[in-house]
Amino acid sequence: CNKIRVVRRARRISSTASYKRLQSTSPSINEIPSLPEKRPRNQRNDIEEKQQPAWPIEDYEGYSRCLSPKQEQKQVDAEFLDKKPSFWKSAIRKILPTRRKTKPGNLILLRCGQSSFNQNSTFTGWLDPPLTEFGRE
Repeated sequence: CNKIRVVRRARRISSTASYKRLQSTSPSINEIPSLPEKRPRNQRNDIEEKQQPAWPIEDYEGYSRCLSPKQEQKQVDAEFLDKKPSFWKSAIRKILPTRRKTKPGNLILLRCGQSSFNQNSTFTGWLDPPLTEFGRE
């Protein structure tokens, strides 16, 4: 019980000490800088029009933000290849990953029923064996 009282008192002391430190370091009302003067709207627009953009528009020519990741990668690869001699171009084209053509999937049809191959456990998967009488039923 005494430990709890000591902890509570320590918390009170630390909170009042931090409040006193805050009061001593905070600026007085006279030291707070004033807000900028309000200007009529027409003067604000004149100032904004006179300001020039941070970067000239000519610097952005040739770049687009509408490229997909694949298009960006192709553009980077093309710029890299243009700077290299022709021998290196052919070597790099062989090394760089190319888009693989997708192969059509395999369709496997399963037939329910017993055949002579199933019965003998000799079915290899290459033939379409005829069904036995039991398989037809």
